[in-house]
Amino acid sequence: MLPELLDGDLDLQLAYRYDLFPRTWPDQIVETPVMDENLVLCVPRDHPLAAGRTVRLRDLRSETWIASRPESAGAQALLRLCGTAGFVPDIAFRSNDYAVVCGLVGCGLGIALVPALGCVPAPGLRTLRLSRRSPRRHVTVLRRATNTNPLVKDAMRGLIEVARGVQSEVSGATGP
Repeated sequence: MLPELLDGDLDLQLAYRYDLFPRTWPDQIVETPVMDENLVLCVPRDHPLAAGRTVRLRDLRSETWIASRPESAGAQALLRLCGTAGFVPDIAFRSNDYAVVCGLVGCGLGIALVPALGCVPAPGLRTLRLSRRSPRRHVTVLRRATNTNPLVKDAMRGLIEVARGVQSEVSGATGP
């Protein structure tokens, strides 16, 4: 969708950036932070690690994983994160729909690392934090530097205000 933003067909675009998979934008694009969220580990409720609150990444090397499509920033961040722990995740299922990912985890088909906002409650699902500082996903809004639409600033303020409320809800549900 970046071409539509650059061409003026869109005034604003939400974008995601991961700690382990940084992104840059063309010079004519202005990026404004909206919110940050932790990545959380989703495991089946009957998983041996589900009784805890945190888990060490290296303890997940023999797990079956569920991830987003290979070219997505989330999947690339997962590969890099697991690489820091010395392993390549065994990814058995892929979907860019976090409700599907969480449903597959809830059915016991694997584990997944998802952004807190993407953690869709599902029967049989438990969320954990990584024991080291959790990697984060950064939600931003992009606009053209030359955009003269007077409503853009109001729309951005509204997005940021709503995001602050959502962020406090997500932080309360998944921990600090």
